[in-house]
Amino acid sequence: MVLKTLIAGVILICLTFIMGCGPKVMAPARLNSPEHHVSNGYTLMKTGKLQGAFAEFKWAAGLDPTYAPAYVGMGLVYALQGEFDKGLSALAPATQYARTDVQRIDVHVGYMRFYLTGQDRVDPDWLGVVRQNYQKAVAIDRESPRPYFYMGLAYKAALEFPAALAEFSRVIELDAGYRDDAELEYQNLKRIEAAQP
Repeated sequence: MVLKTLIAGVILICLTFIMGCGPKVMAPARLNSPEHHVSNGYTLMKTGKLQGAFAEFKWAAGLDPTYAPAYVGMGLVYALQGEFDKGLSALAPATQYARTDVQRIDVHVGYMRFYLTGQDRVDPDWLGVVRQNYQKAVAIDRESPRPYFYMGLAYKAALEFPAALAEFSRVIELDAGYRDDAELEYQNLKRIEAAQP
């Protein structure tokens, strides 16, 4: 009886060790997807970690060389670093690779953000270029808040406050993202207008 209990205990211990040495559970594949790396890139870019952001966008493009948002991200990092020629070169494939309406909007918004960042250093008619991409993005989906938000920022940068307020109001109306940022921009512009003589 004692011998059977001892043997059963040894077998249980051996099974525990064998199971512990088995194959490791792999991380879900979606964590190593282009979408995940692009999301990480934008998070890093928002916090000013441009090298890390660029690495994430590059990794996404390595996983799927035709993933348009990866090229948009790389172009925006170059713009934030003041390397506008490299930025335009990085953005160029995005237009060709955009497969869905969301990606097409992402490309147009990417160009809007690029020209907004560079302004006169990229093109003397930067606001016109932003406006063209805005119109193309809105033609794809009038309910996407991103084009309205970045057009509002462009009008704000160009000191066209009434137009900026209209764009931020549209984002707030849509209530589909960017609402908090749009409300903050709207309130700040209202304060600026109130302070003007």
